[in-house]
Amino acid sequence: MAIAPSPAPLPASVVSLPLAAAPSLPVEAPSALGDDLRRHEFQMIIDTLRSERGRRKEAAERLGISPRTLRYKLAQMRDAGMDVEAYLYAS
Repeated sequence: MAIAPSPAPLPASVVSLPLAAAPSLPVEAPSALGDDLRRHEFQMIIDTLRSERGRRKEAAERLGISPRTLRYKLAQMRDAGMDVEAYLYAS
């Protein structure tokens, strides 16, 4: 059994870098990424429900989540102002 080599230590200049000098991301980046991920997740749920003809148990199985989690996600979508049924049955 081979033992993996330990990673090289960080240079002293990086270790002693004060937090204030550390580069920071724009404030909008995390929320923009989060919004994009949420839209993608919602779209995947709608597409899967459409392909399963509205059968939530089967859709949950295809998505790899429990039916309870699917109900929770659908409630989140409704709380976000989405008309889930309209998206589901739109052609």
